[in-house]
Amino acid sequence: MSKQKIAHGDFQTPLSLAESCCVILGKKIAPQYIVEPTCGVGAFIAAASSCFGDKPTYIGFDINQQYIELARETLSNKVKKLQLECEDFFSSDFYESLLKKDGPFLLLGNPPWVTSSTLGAINFTNNPEKKARFKNGFDNISGKSNFDISEWMLEQLIRKFSGKNGIAAFIIKSSVARKLFQTFSAEKNIVAKFYRINALKEFGVSVDAGFFVLDLNQINVTSSEFIVYGSLEKNQEPEKIIVTTHGRLSDKKSQDSSFKRVAPPVVWRSGLKHDCSKVMEFMVGDDGALLNGFEKKVDIEADLLYPLLKSSDIANGRLHPRKMVLVTQKLVGQETDSICGMYPKTWKYLLEYGEYLDARKSSIYTKAPRFSIFGIGTYSFKPWKVAISGLYKKISFQLIGPVDGKPCMLDDTCYFIACDSELEAKSILKALNSEEYLQTIDSIIFWDSKRPITSSVLNSIDYSSHPNMIIDGSSNKQLSL
Repeated sequence: MSKQKIAHGDFQTPLSLAESCCVILGKKIAPQYIVEPTCGVGAFIAAASSCFGDKPTYIGFDINQQYIELARETLSNKVKKLQLECEDFFSSDFYESLLKKDGPFLLLGNPPWVTSSTLGAINFTNNPEKKARFKNGFDNISGKSNFDISEWMLEQLIRKFSGKNGIAAFIIKSSVARKLFQTFSAEKNIVAKFYRINALKEFGVSVDAGFFVLDLNQINVTSSEFIVYGSLEKNQEPEKIIVTTHGRLSDKKSQDSSFKRVAPPVVWRSGLKHDCSKVMEFMVGDDGALLNGFEKKVDIEADLLYPLLKSSDIANGRLHPRKMVLVTQKLVGQETDSICGMYPKTWKYLLEYGEYLDARKSSIYTKAPRFSIFGIGTYSFKPWKVAISGLYKKISFQLIGPVDGKPCMLDDTCYFIACDSELEAKSILKALNSEEYLQTIDSIIFWDSKRPITSSVLNSIDYSSHPNMIIDGSSNKQLSL
């Protein structure tokens, strides 16, 4: 696919798919204006004209002049009331004139399937200027600020047309559909519908996607629901119904869970972040010698070395560490110059490989002390941990204890609860592995997401809140069932 097509998230909709989507909308609506904001070669306009006839005015916009010309050539003889214009969604207010009309409206189409980070990677400027609206602060510098362009586009459209008589109906990723539902359900009660499609068959990409349908003028809705159907077939029962609880999404079936949807008493943390494994991580030979990522033997003091488990270890139950990691700080932002006097061999090693550490791309290191790490704190040095991998799409909690008297470190793709004792850790692990907890957390994890297991998901359930939990008398954090 060309850079231009990548930048525009250019997946042209097959006519048969567009027709199936329009059939789902059926005769329940009688739009006066059918608007496709990114119309491409006009598949949705063609499909809509077959479904809704000659009465509506069909309006299409696209950034690609060639597509507009192709659409005009294809549709002019078929669609009587047709307006096609070459417009850039990000730099024009083409919909302002539409807002002066009464409707009813049908906003329809297949917006770009591209993320802001993809645009940045190919140095393309087809990007909304207001992306900081979605994420800010640490999110922007740690990678969480990446978002789908279609999310931004549809939020703008839905907000502009909110309260108008009409419907928004678009093919989008399921993750984008959920985010839109979460955004607007936080403002008022709404009901949205989502019909899954086979994106691999229709577009040749392995993405979880579907047809998102939202009434723009919902009133007297008593509770918000995101109703998911397994396909575009008519007259089918919902696959699941997603609701909001304390601002988070979950399967409606989980509402009867005894676990409270609030933060737990000891929160989940992410592991150590250093972004330079060749320098900071070491294999341990049979003779006890350390070997860095450059396959060079390393002689440094043992005090700053800790056993390390990575995400793959946690997910696959390999709980005997194969690596050691160099921990240069005990707290984020702590000075590192003292290593020079206390651990001269370690300091010499850091200076020798300093160019690699200095070249770390993330801006979090820019103003931090040299050789800094992140994801470190007093919790990192607790002797016991209950951990889960954030990379693997399965729920597997593991008990992690000290190794040779030292606490085990985890990498930054793992999440863990830090514990003072083995009893506390085992009690928490027992709660996490209870059938009801596993069902509850599974109901709020969306497995089609790139990283379905996150600290925000884990920290949205209080594992200590089950009525059958009892507090061990020796510690107000030690829990057992």
